[in-house]
Amino acid sequence: MKTKILTTILLFSFLLSNTQNYEYIPLVNEGYVWSYCDVIKVDINEYNLNYSQLKFNGDTIINDIAYKKLFKHDCSLSGLYYLASMREENKKVYAVYSGNHQEQLIYNFSLVVGDSIRSPDNNDTHYFKVTKIDTIEVGTGKRKRIKLDFDTWIEGIGTLDRFMIYPLHALSLYDLGVRINYQKQGGEIIYKTNEWYFNKNECNTSLIEQIETNETVAYFITPELLKVETKLSDPNYTFKLFDLNGKLIVQQNIDIKDNTVNVGQLSSGLYIFRLSRNSEVCFIGKIIKK
Repeated sequence: MKTKILTTILLFSFLLSNTQNYEYIPLVNEGYVWSYCDVIKVDINEYNLNYSQLKFNGDTIINDIAYKKLFKHDCSLSGLYYLASMREENKKVYAVYSGNHQEQLIYNFSLVVGDSIRSPDNNDTHYFKVTKIDTIEVGTGKRKRIKLDFDTWIEGIGTLDRFMIYPLHALSLYDLGVRINYQKQGGEIIYKTNEWYFNKNECNTSLIEQIETNETVAYFITPELLKVETKLSDPNYTFKLFDLNGKLIVQQNIDIKDNTVNVGQLSSGLYIFRLSRNSEVCFIGKIIKK
């Protein structure tokens, strides 16, 4: 009898300890930096490794709803470009992708084993089923880990198998593709991959440094309207947009009061934008029209 009571007490203490050590960690948080590696196989034992970083920076309003803006920095290039605006409510994460104006549910961290969630890719009708849920140590606490068909999520981190912004977008292929490298909080790595491509010095200039240096970004607030935000010393600039062949597509003067550019005539693709003042180039970046 004493043995049964002792066992019950120990089990209760263990469960209580785990409960007290677990607290839901939101994904949409300006305090994080995500690092990713795009692993591309070019030969039998040869790979190209392309690193990039993601970070939330600043707020925006879309359809009268508040979001955090998410930006990407390619480590081999300078500048940032806008990916999406995101928000989180009741453990569900929503995104409005660049070039769109309707939000999509991309994560639901309240799922349980047996539940399914549809891919947010409009061209994909595949449903992913939750096969296992457990917890892992991240930083100083525990996080829920959700395993689905062809994907794995961690609270506060997102998918491990592709960019955080694009969960459930594709099935695993023979190449590794995009995989998480690490996540930082306050400059410290709190989660990292155990794979061979881990690199804590993947960027010569980090995304945080990019943001603090210029905070110049261009992003779509509607499919036709491009917004330019800058914290450079002089707010009055000439905006020029070029295609990849160097052809000038749009030229417009912008200032604090009028910082939007109509680009409804653009075809889908990658473009280069440039801010200049008195013929002096002050910033060069890129945008993607979808």
